[in-house]
Amino acid sequence: MEQKTLTKRNTIKQSHELNRASYKLGSLATDIIFVMISELKKEDKDFNLYEIKIRDLELKLGKRIDIKYLKKAVKDVMSNPIGLKSSDGSFTYLSWVSIFKFNATERKIYFRFDSELRPLLLEIQQNFVLSQLKEISQLQSEYAKRIYNIAKQWETKGTFKIKIETLQEILQVPKSLLTYSNFKLKVLLLSIEQINKYTTINLKLREIKEGRRVNEVILNILKEGPQIKETIQEERNKSGVNAVDSWLSN
Repeated sequence: MEQKTLTKRNTIKQSHELNRASYKLGSLATDIIFVMISELKKEDKDFNLYEIKIRDLELKLGKRIDIKYLKKAVKDVMSNPIGLKSSDGSFTYLSWVSIFKFNATERKIYFRFDSELRPLLLEIQQNFVLSQLKEISQLQSEYAKRIYNIAKQWETKGTFKIKIETLQEILQVPKSLLTYSNFKLKVLLLSIEQINKYTTINLKLREIKEGRRVNEVILNILKEGPQIKETIQEERNKSGVNAVDSWLSN
């Protein structure tokens, strides 16, 4: 076992295939997975078994971790596989880790990524996305964390279009959020609000309708610079209304 003090690495590198995979993890479980990914080194040939102090994990995420939620996060990671779907309809399910354990007495976690994830995390030569852990950890919603990563994949293009049902499948939303009005309010708009507030990209939503039904959405991606940030803050100050809502309504 390798006892590890977490580094200051902030970059998360994952393949496009993993980034668009279907899986459902809670907010803390998502943060922990991305912390684990950020610790991987390009010279790693295989995954190590790590032993990490909860205090070090809290310092890296910049927030306290309630043990009650940590227990749920461990269960999330162990019980929610990654779904990979091929264009011909074939599908594969992979486990995140081969072991993930919390030692309450020593306040440590132990983990090792499953070896089947090597092509998606360690052996990536092209078609990968880079995102920032410090930005992800500030997002409260697990859906915001995923949508942020999807947006980062398309950041250089400046826009991406996706079918509603495809995005719902990727995010593995519950039945209560399959109705578009609920999905828009509780997933899309909430995620965009958090992403625009806490990260260096800004998203603008456009809807594509077939008749009266919204079938697809387009997210325009702006890289936030000082001018954009100042404009958003000025709008918040002037109107007293959430700037994201007014921007989305344009």
